[in-house]
Amino acid sequence: MFVILAMVHGFLEFPPRLLESPLVIITYLLICGVGVAMFLYREVLMRYFLPRTEYSVGAVERPDARTLVVDLEPRGEPLVFAPGQYVYVNFASDGWRPHPFTVASGSSTRRLQLAIRTSGDETRGLYEVLQPGVTAVVYGPHGRFDYRRGGARQVWIAAGIGVTPFISWIRSLDHTFDREVDFFYAVPNEHDASFVEEIQEAAAQQPSLRVHLVLSEREGRLAPENVAKVAQTPLDEVWIYMCGPAPIMRSFERRFQQLGVPRSRIFWEHFELR
Repeated sequence: MFVILAMVHGFLEFPPRLLESPLVIITYLLICGVGVAMFLYREVLMRYFLPRTEYSVGAVERPDARTLVVDLEPRGEPLVFAPGQYVYVNFASDGWRPHPFTVASGSSTRRLQLAIRTSGDETRGLYEVLQPGVTAVVYGPHGRFDYRRGGARQVWIAAGIGVTPFISWIRSLDHTFDREVDFFYAVPNEHDASFVEEIQEAAAQQPSLRVHLVLSEREGRLAPENVAKVAQTPLDEVWIYMCGPAPIMRSFERRFQQLGVPRSRIFWEHFELR
């Protein structure tokens, strides 16, 4: 509502000379109309157009005070998805709460696993009350975050719970994996490093996957310059895949471009938390 009011206010505050131009008025109204329409679609109509799959909540784990790991068991045919994609999930509700969660499970398994980091009221509420047996309606899948679209030399960067799409990639690896990857997993300390043992075990099976655990409380924060030193490859030959808090990802994107990575080879995934 604030955005809509701002649009109206902006129109009312147009300088008189701009109001004399029909093209300016039409362009402004068209942009506002598209913005409002997309908001209404996301919040009201989207649920009626998305594929939906019904699951039951299976195992629920709370490995630390802020992380919730949920297994979903299909009640019929399971969802078909690509590693790295995300879904919208409604837990025990017929209402529409468009909250995205990245799938952590491999694409060959019937169950879905979600790793949820408490950040807003809804995720904190889930952490406190979610129990096995609850109905989960899954909408999707969505997203094009897929390393298979990139070239042979890659860098993966996960910050905190941003590891989720990468664990889905790793769980889907097999003998056909043909990329050379340096995977940087940045967390404050070992306690916050979800799935780290599984990631390291996978790296032991895939010699071209090199894992670098970066503990910021001990080593300082990860920076693109550190990535460039470790990768030891001209950055204009590297494909970058990142997932984490949006401000950090935007900063990394700008710095990688300054270091020579083409914009067309930088991909990052972020989502809103509530």
